Amino acid sequence: MRINIKKIAMIFRKNKTNTLLITSFGIIVASFVFIVLHYFTVKSALEEQLQNNFTNFQNRVYSYFEEEAKNISILTDHAILQKPEIIQEFVSSNRDSLYKKTLPLYESLQEKYHKNLAVMHFYKPEVQSFLRMHKPEKYGDTTKDHRPMLSYIDSTKTKVAQTGFEAGLFSFSYRVEVPLFLKENYIGILDYGLEANELINAIFKDSSVFIAVALKKAKAEAVKYHEIQAKNDEFVLYSSTNELFKNVKTLDCESKMRYFDYDGKNYVIYSIPLKDFYSNTAAYCLVAKDITSINNELKRDIYIFIFLALLVLAINIVFFNKSYTPMIDSLLRQKKLLSRAQSLAKLGYFEVDLSTLAVECSSEFCAIIHAKRPLGFDEIKERFVAEDLEKFEKNIEEALKSGYFEEIKCAILNPDNKKRILRVQGELRYDKKGAPDKLMCVVLDISETECLIQELKELSQELEARVEKEIEIRRKQEMALMEQSRLASMGELIQSISHHWRQPLAAVSLIVQDIEEAYEYGELDKEYISTSVASAHLILEKMSKTIDHFREFVKKDQEREYFDVIKAIEEVVRLQKDSLSQDEIHLLLENKIDGVEKAFVVGYPSEFKQVLLNIIQNAKEAILINKLLSDRKIEIVLTKSENKISIAIKDSGGGIDESYIDKIFDPYFTKKKDNGTGIGLYMAKTLLEKHMHGSISAQNVEKGAIFTILLDMETTI
Repeated sequence: MRINIKKIAMIFRKNKTNTLLITSFGIIVASFVFIVLHYFTVKSALEEQLQNNFTNFQNRVYSYFEEEAKNISILTDHAILQKPEIIQEFVSSNRDSLYKKTLPLYESLQEKYHKNLAVMHFYKPEVQSFLRMHKPEKYGDTTKDHRPMLSYIDSTKTKVAQTGFEAGLFSFSYRVEVPLFLKENYIGILDYGLEANELINAIFKDSSVFIAVALKKAKAEAVKYHEIQAKNDEFVLYSSTNELFKNVKTLDCESKMRYFDYDGKNYVIYSIPLKDFYSNTAAYCLVAKDITSINNELKRDIYIFIFLALLVLAINIVFFNKSYTPMIDSLLRQKKLLSRAQSLAKLGYFEVDLSTLAVECSSEFCAIIHAKRPLGFDEIKERFVAEDLEKFEKNIEEALKSGYFEEIKCAILNPDNKKRILRVQGELRYDKKGAPDKLMCVVLDISETECLIQELKELSQELEARVEKEIEIRRKQEMALMEQSRLASMGELIQSISHHWRQPLAAVSLIVQDIEEAYEYGELDKEYISTSVASAHLILEKMSKTIDHFREFVKKDQEREYFDVIKAIEEVVRLQKDSLSQDEIHLLLENKIDGVEKAFVVGYPSEFKQVLLNIIQNAKEAILINKLLSDRKIEIVLTKSENKISIAIKDSGGGIDESYIDKIFDPYFTKKKDNGTGIGLYMAKTLLEKHMHGSISAQNVEKGAIFTILLDMETTI
């Protein structure tokens, strides 16, 4: 159907008054519809935003407590379960000793949770109270009847820690129950309780919201420690001091969201269920958010739209009669532009009368399917590829049932047998009685786009293959470099062992010589031989231990593991100290970490030792090259900051030339003329950064250089 714009213009000119009334009425109706649509659109967006807020708040609460339960379990494992002496005190019922040994963990948890660790409680089997860290003078009672989590662990002897919110006699808290076992034998339970109300407030302290916790009335009245404010027959507020919640007339905790006005402001209250051990709701976290400004913005938009509608209506009345022809010309130009845009975009449409199957289509659609004339519905379907025709017809059947035409991608064959890929989106039109009348389909030619997508996929696959190949080459190169560095380190270790063995071998030689002389002078007897053999065995045993240390150095680590970095450093110092003393170089180790004898990290211990060995060897060579006669020393200093351990290796070798200090970690960079490979420091940096998530840096200090290694002190791999 074609619109005759010129004819419409003539009708307008003959009926100016009616036209003015019609257009004015149209503006009013359109403005009203626009305002209503805008209102519901904004309202829908607000509801979606509020729903997202609810999901976010809920995730924050559960993520926080789940993470803290995990942290508490890990701390318990390291501080208690892995220390037999503490478990033995518990098994032996040494309450005072257990209290003293567990007190540091309890105080650290109190500090971490700002005194909101309500409970740390040891239970014997049958849920018999043994030690309350928060009240050590009270013990011997049982809480089996009103502590379902404890009863469950005690009856099932499960080894899995149990968690959940629970209202006890003195507080509403988040409970973490850790089963205690000794050599597979169940010996009791360690119970933690985090004060839920205060910690939830801490979670949301930066969110500009108000927080309260609501409990079932029967449960809340049994909590003796905190004040409660009853709001209805079912729920009460637990320790809420906020006036907003106290003025809620109906405490509806079952609804996820509800709106509430207080003190001239609008609020939305979220109700987040707090689950107990049985996944039942133990309480609700109520989060109130001020949405007054959002509502005011919505009202302001409506007032602006009403003003603009009145302004447009006034302009229409004042200027309506001044120019019809320019408007009509503008419409014609826009129609041509639209037609041109559809042609460029390869976008067309066809409309099918469902009763007669008559088709009306755009010229752009005919151009897409290379039709010289408008085609009938059957002729259009003949163009579809067989499997896509079945998909198209099935889509029409589903649309007639459900009213929704799913967007599909299909292929057609043009008269020249060239395949075109189309994206078809349909919409049903209805008659006055509400019955399906017409089907309108918008067709977009995406053949070129599909072709580009296919080319991109092929290019992507080719690039992925090339990247994988390059990665494999790089991996092999790095393995070769690591092996080369490893062999170099082994050479240095063998030299070190030769220093270790030189003195013991000399001692064994003297023992043998002494036996010979004793024989010549007639002093050789059984006691003399036994003493000499024992001395030789002692020396040989020491040499054997040196070989064991060497074996630890040269073995290859198969996978990352926990290891004590302080112990690893001490082993390196022990192996290198005698060798360095031959060159009058003092190797010193200073541990400045207060109260820490072990520091665990995750990585490859043998490779880490080789890194230290490489740095110490470089320091030794620097000292020897500079021919220093005094103050020949290498210092290793250990410090700790937060969860990182720092290893500083400082020498008195004169420092690194500033012109190339930034290049010393580059592969194959060396200033050694004879036997330098330039891979030692490069592999050290690669190992620490890629495999141990650490770092290494170098800088000059007074009289020498200092290399600093930073590693994370880990609790899990």
